[in-house]
Amino acid sequence: MELLLAWGTLFAHVVLALFLIVWFIAPKKFSGSILARSFKENALNLAFFIALGGTLGSLFFSTILHYEPCWLCWWQRIFLFPLVFVLGIGMLKEIKSTSLFGLPLAIVGAIIAAYHTVLQNLPAAEIVPCTLGAVDCATPYATHFGYISIPVMSLTAFVLILFFLVVEYRRNTGSR
Repeated sequence: MELLLAWGTLFAHVVLALFLIVWFIAPKKFSGSILARSFKENALNLAFFIALGGTLGSLFFSTILHYEPCWLCWWQRIFLFPLVFVLGIGMLKEIKSTSLFGLPLAIVGAIIAAYHTVLQNLPAAEIVPCTLGAVDCATPYATHFGYISIPVMSLTAFVLILFFLVVEYRRNTGSR
């Protein structure tokens, strides 16, 4: 399962890279494409399922694999877990302002995940001492494909959630 999550993260990175390349090369063609329309119509659903997958993945690591979460992991969870409920209720009730409630959670979670990712790759970058019990935030449990660790998975999830929430916000406000 851990490798499956790593493959999912790698797939997300490839899709994001291709999306950005196409968007920068031909933004007008892309904005009218079937893929762009599908993203716009399903942005909240996609954000919800990414948050749900991240939450289930986090619980899998701690309850099944017995990886004890570090201090920064706990903070990422604090901002990820509520997104499942906020986005799920917004999706079910079709609340147009859902993205406004989800964006602050996703932004703060992404910042923490980015810091955690930097910390694991550059341990000298530690600003805040990271100790909660015996788990060191700078030591990755596992790294796949040379760079995908749990904080990278978390950062990827938060960035994707942010992307889809911005798409949802723009769709609901009519901004381009």
